[in-house]
Amino acid sequence: MNKLRLYIFAFWLSLLAVVPAAGLASVTSQQASDIARQQVPGRVLAIKQVQSQGRPVYQVKILNTRGEVHLILIDANSGKTIGRP
Repeated sequence: MNKLRLYIFAFWLSLLAVVPAAGLASVTSQQASDIARQQVPGRVLAIKQVQSQGRPVYQVKILNTRGEVHLILIDANSGKTIGRP
């Protein structure tokens, strides 16, 4: 019975090693903020990580110099600008 438990434990451990952790971003919120400010210069009002089409993205809200608020989406894995919703 102990061998069976060991095999089951090894099986689950191997799955954890193979399956990437969902929601873990390779881009930090600070990097996402910097990327978004390259697109729209201004002051970052808020940043949060959400899911968009099944992938993690950062929503960065920026106030530009004319007083307009922009929402920029940054892919949390690649750092690429996805667009503006």
